[in-house]
Amino acid sequence: MESRDVTSLARAQVEFFNTSDWEGARASYLPDVVYDERATGRVLQGPDAIIEAMKGWKAFNSDVTGTISNIHASGDDTAVVEVTWQGTMDGPLETPGGTVPPTGKSHATHGAWVMTFEGEKLRESRNYFDMLQMLQQVGAM
Repeated sequence: MESRDVTSLARAQVEFFNTSDWEGARASYLPDVVYDERATGRVLQGPDAIIEAMKGWKAFNSDVTGTISNIHASGDDTAVVEVTWQGTMDGPLETPGGTVPPTGKSHATHGAWVMTFEGEKLRESRNYFDMLQMLQQVGAM
């Protein structure tokens, strides 16, 4: 696989989230795909668990989208995406300490998402985003 193919596959992952294309996302995952969300400590395995987590982010900020500012291929199977997630807290945020009610405030949260593919399918990813930045901007802390 050429590097440009890996970056196209990674761009598609952000677009699946942006458009809430859960079936497109599901079709792009291996059955044992792993998603490691470093900011929350969640490590999820399998398409169903990952899609539920993504839907949870949309429930917290239904207008959230990711904008890619940089993307780099590493080898023939990995892409690193710099992304800014922008949205408005129009839904509750479920946390280990309880539910934070909607504040109506917007955020622009910076992060990086490292994705490894096997063929055309996502094998694993690690999503690093600035949770403190997001919580401060939406008024949750």
